[in-house]
Formats: sequence, structure tokens, C-alpha cells
Amino acid sequence: MTIENDTHETQSDTPAWKMWAGAGAFIAALYAIGYILN
Repeated sequence: MTIENDTHETQSDTPAWKMWAGAGAFIAALYAIGYILN
């Protein structure tokens, strides 16, 4: 999978914004858990 073709061919399957949103939500969850535990 190449980056330049990802936005064109696989836009309906896995959009770039959806991957970044998922990663952002995961990181935010880790920060929230760490904040609650501490």
C-alpha cells in the first residue's frame, strides 16, 4: 500500500482521516487512563 494511492483508490475502504481519527482517539484514551490512575 502506497501513501499516494491510499487517498484515491482505498478512499471508500479506509480513509486517511479515519485512520488518524482512530489513532488520535486511542492516544487520547491512553492519556485519559493515565490521568485517572495518577
